[in-house]
Amino acid sequence: MYAKSRIDDKPELTSDALNRVLAPIETARGLPNACYTDQQAFEEERQHVFAQGWACAGFAIDAPIAGDLYPFEFAGLPLFMARGKDDVIR
Repeated sequence: MYAKSRIDDKPELTSDALNRVLAPIETARGLPNACYTDQQAFEEERQHVFAQGWACAGFAIDAPIAGDLYPFEFAGLPLFMARGKDDVIR
């Protein structure tokens, strides 16, 4: 999930804590709090999860008419969806 050097930077993000997430459901625990509150953890997650490929960020209904723009934020990035005059979503 996180590079070893990153895990060792914060006590909450230890290898043991992350391994507990992968334990059998009867004994598994949630992710450490730092995974939800630490800005550096968020930046790394955004880079490793969202920057490596495609992700669904919206639906065609969000820009239903040719010429519509739909501004939104996705993983902390300001984006917009547009429906072109040719009726194609971009």
